[in-house]
Amino acid sequence: MDRFDKNFGESHNDESSLESAVKLGNSEVLRGNLAAPMEKLARLDAFRQASRQEMPICEKYAYFDHAAVAPLTQAAGEAIQNWVGEAMQDGDAVWMQWASQLTRCRELAAQLITASTDEIALIPNTTLGIHYIAAGIPWKPGDGVLAVANEFPSNLLAWKQLTQLGVDVSIYQPESDGRIDLERLLAMVTPATKLVAVSWVGFSSGFRINPGELAAELHRRGVLLLLDSIQGLGVFDLNVQRDGVDFAVADGHKWMLGPEGAGILYIRREHLEWLRPVGVGWNSVRNSFTFSATELDWRESAARYEGGSHSMVGFAGLSSSLAWMQRMRDAFGERIWEESVLDSTQWAVTALREAGATVQRPGRIEQQSGIVSFSWRDEDPQIVRQRCLKDRVVLSCRLGRLRISPHGYNNRDDIGRLIESLRK
Repeated sequence: MDRFDKNFGESHNDESSLESAVKLGNSEVLRGNLAAPMEKLARLDAFRQASRQEMPICEKYAYFDHAAVAPLTQAAGEAIQNWVGEAMQDGDAVWMQWASQLTRCRELAAQLITASTDEIALIPNTTLGIHYIAAGIPWKPGDGVLAVANEFPSNLLAWKQLTQLGVDVSIYQPESDGRIDLERLLAMVTPATKLVAVSWVGFSSGFRINPGELAAELHRRGVLLLLDSIQGLGVFDLNVQRDGVDFAVADGHKWMLGPEGAGILYIRREHLEWLRPVGVGWNSVRNSFTFSATELDWRESAARYEGGSHSMVGFAGLSSSLAWMQRMRDAFGERIWEESVLDSTQWAVTALREAGATVQRPGRIEQQSGIVSFSWRDEDPQIVRQRCLKDRVVLSCRLGRLRISPHGYNNRDDIGRLIESLRK
């Protein structure tokens, strides 16, 4: 086994070294390890208290469905309401103010993944971003692409459609628990393979790959990497320069806590010159605001993929959420969202197992995400979900299992409400 899949799904109790020491009465371990964990717990508690004040959903629900559609932040809601008021009362007299939100959103997205702003396109959704790359590569008959069988459909269908162009589309079959074996994946790469398309985090399994490790292996073979980042971006660390990712795409309505219809596409600068522009329109070319530019004189950035008008209201909301999440990083630490999510999922997994659930989760922390799938005794997942919803506990069903996806603001009380509702 390689570092991608070792210990995935092992039976363990998710106890920290501190918890184990308390149970074993190991005073030396306690003396050596108490201060740092207590300091971390205090910081996480302070972070959650602060972040919950900006999440109105907390007043009503224990919300565990961020891997589907996240609730809006207070900042995003206010930005959207402000836009609606301006659109009604001012129309395009304030259009330049709206456009500044696009610029700000592009800057925040670039900062989030350590990219340049000219490598960021603002797009309506993940599906369209994947399509832009699939349709933009100058394929030749006999070229190959490798996709993964348990992907969300959008990251399969866009590639399968390429068979109409004579492209050989190979499908890697993950292990039964959703993990990706790096050696077996790479064994499917051939000299004809041009690109591998894979999710950073599995939407059902929650398995998180190491994009830097995968990209390095692919580049040694002359192969590009497209990373569907929607189930990790906003919470986990992605540095596209360090990790060597060629293309990354994500809508903002999950872990970035924005509205649907506003997302980002990253295209590494060196690929812009050979990647064919797709979905072109008046906003794809230079001097677009003269409204008379009709030559194929492309914008010198990924913004050439923004062919028409933007969802101003959507990007106003996304920009505001990204800005707020960054302020929380500045106040509590650059990895605070990741720390809080992993801490909450660990608590949830421990509570679920103690309550009798059968939980699927990677055994190594670097493979874990905010997604946890489980079965609840012998009950139908849809019936369980509806029962929880009546108790204002929100979770999903995916591929025959229940799925929770807590965010950084979820706390122990939320997890308690989940367990209480399940046990009814």
